[in-house]
Amino acid sequence: MDNKLIKEMKGKDEIRRFYQFPLRGSEKVDMKGKSYYMIIQKLDEYGKPIQHRVKYPKTNIREKQCGNCGKTVGIEYFYTDSYNVSGYSHWCKVCCKKYMTQYTKEKKEEKMKEGKEFNDYKSSKEVENLINNDYNTFLSLIEGKE
Repeated sequence: MDNKLIKEMKGKDEIRRFYQFPLRGSEKVDMKGKSYYMIIQKLDEYGKPIQHRVKYPKTNIREKQCGNCGKTVGIEYFYTDSYNVSGYSHWCKVCCKKYMTQYTKEKKEEKMKEGKEFNDYKSSKEVENLINNDYNTFLSLIEGKE
């Protein structure tokens, strides 16, 4: 089965290529009663194809040591990371989850504290009265009554 290029259409910012059989990343298109498989490739401002490159492709390692807890576990316990040489993150999933829950809890408490102070200040009738009194004091100073 030879998957030949049927048609190529070049636009301003993309190239559309049509094939007879499916390819990875292609989408099915029906034209004139026939089915073709189209791949779209984006072009940059100079008309050259843009290619997504992974900085570091995945390796064939089976185990990795966590940079946080130090345990050596299988790679299924690590998140993928194309910018890491091994192709996986430095910390295992358990350490990442622990860190994120702790970080989220701290940020939530911090925002609640700020929000509480802000809401208390905003809803306080005493503060409104104080502002009105200060304004009246300010007016009396201007008029020279005090």
